[in-house]
Amino acid sequence: MKKRDQASSQKVLLVDSNDKFLSKYVARHEAHTGEGIHHRAFVCFLLNKKGEILLQKRKHWLWDGLWDLSAISHVLHLDGHDESYEEATARALKKEMGIEGVETKKLGGFNYFAKHEKDEGLPRHRRGCEDEYCAIMFGRYDGPVEPNDEDIYEYKWTKFTEFIKETKNHPEKYTPWAVLTVENLKKIGYLGTNDIINLE
Repeated sequence: MKKRDQASSQKVLLVDSNDKFLSKYVARHEAHTGEGIHHRAFVCFLLNKKGEILLQKRKHWLWDGLWDLSAISHVLHLDGHDESYEEATARALKKEMGIEGVETKKLGGFNYFAKHEKDEGLPRHRRGCEDEYCAIMFGRYDGPVEPNDEDIYEYKWTKFTEFIKETKNHPEKYTPWAVLTVENLKKIGYLGTNDIINLE
């Protein structure tokens, strides 16, 4: 419930399908209610020198116990200014994984909509959904991980190539945005001949 309380106080940025800011903000919970309001979010994945990706098993009231990327959140309107993707990613990495000082870059993004299936029995105006432009952020990291037990059950480093196979063969083990991240990395050419493991 603590996460739901936070969602009531946080403001997210509304964007169009091209990630153009519409100069409007809404409470995070409002953007996820009913049919949703399209807003800016991101996923971040970190790779180490061994070609391994850092994954977390996420605590979530909807996708609880599923494997996810290294950090996941929304770009927020805080203290009179809008976070950049890099600022928001740094905030999420620190809060969720206890990781600081990582330089990240945006590789692309995708739009997606997903209804909260566990809300099907609620009145329509109280049902939730994900309606987001989700940026894909990437960084290199080889240091310690100190996960926040409010957000995460466990974490692991796994070969990036194995992660790709798993999301294809067993997508039910992963959050929907983790699977979509892999699909969109393929679309923009990062999982072809130019292996992302060698990306700088």
